Amino acid sequence: MTAGAKKHVGSWFDRFVKNGAKVSFGIYLDQTIGLTLLSYLLKFTHFPDWAYVALIPVGYAWY
Repeated sequence: MTAGAKKHVGSWFDRFVKNGAKVSFGIYLDQTIGLTLLSYLLKFTHFPDWAYVALIPVGYAWY
């Protein structure tokens, strides 16, 4: 492989890794913020445990 080809592959791979890291961190922050808000909201509700389990699909649809 020539030096120019190695540089081209390296720059493409570098951009790929940087973009993947940004997306991954963004998803992490999004989930953390959403779950934190949900935990605060659930502190004010008084449902039995089975109701929380039944409401899991609603949480996924809302989020």
